[in-house]
Formats: sequence, structure tokens, C-alpha cells
Amino acid sequence: MAQERNVRTTPRWLQPLAVTALAALSIYELACFHYALTTKGTPMLWWGTWQMFTTLDSDTEFVEGERFYEGEWHTFDPQTLFPFEWESGPRYARGGFYDARARMQIFAESTCRRSERPIEKVRYTLVTFERTFGTMARPAKVEEKELVEWTCGSTWLRLPNGRRL
Repeated sequence: MAQERNVRTTPRWLQPLAVTALAALSIYELACFHYALTTKGTPMLWWGTWQMFTTLDSDTEFVEGERFYEGEWHTFDPQTLFPFEWESGPRYARGGFYDARARMQIFAESTCRRSERPIEKVRYTLVTFERTFGTMARPAKVEEKELVEWTCGSTWLRLPNGRRL
């Protein structure tokens, strides 16, 4: 009867070291996950705190809209004119969109055209709140940054390829 051979990929002398390294890596990842969700900034655990999944934002931003008619500014919710279907939120609330001035101008003119009443101007503002972990309450506004103020009916607005809106 032939004796069975042990055909492992890891040499026998290296197996305890491999098991110890995997256990240490697992403990390190668990510690990173725990501290990333409970505290701000843990430089010792930086390699294990991948921001996309583990880091909580300390503030939140949203785009606030205002329309000017009858001689005064009226706040409105842009989601009523531009509803969205994805859970990730509206496209205009993403940095790549609101940081581009041309996109915000087109967005403002589209607001003028979709509005249920004639309006003179549109203004969009980026509002930043400081987030308190574990609560849903909104504290006072931390910062407001004007993204665009647009006079409705401006004729010089052009889309890509030279087309007019």
C-alpha cells in the first residue's frame, strides 16, 4: 500500500507563520473598521480605513434653490422640478456637477423654463451643515456658497457643440 503524500502549497515550516499573519491582518482590519466608524482621524490605522466604505463624513451638503418673483426671493425644493430615481441622490447635488459653472447655468435656465409661474431670476446655493453622529437633527448652517445666480431668458447661453438652449 502506497503511503499518501502531503501535497500542500505552503511548506510545513511556514504554515504557523502564515496563520499568525492572517490572524494579525484580520484583527487589524476589525480594529480599522471599528475606529473608522467611531472616531475621526486614526493615522495609525490609515491603511485599513478605506474612505469609500468606512469613513463617515463630518458634514453634509445640499443644493438649495431660490426663485425671484413678485419682487422677493422665494425658497423652493429643486427636487420638485427635477425628480430623481436613484437612491444616490440628484445629479445636481454632486460636486462634479455644481462645480462646473456652465452646467449650473444650464440648470438655472432649465429651472426658469420648468417653473409653474413666470420668474425673473434663479439662485442656487450650496449649504453645508456640520453632522452630529447618531442624530438626525440639523444644526445651524456652517457655510453657504453661491453656485449661480441667473437671470431668466438670457440668450447668450450655449450648450456643447454651439447649440442654444
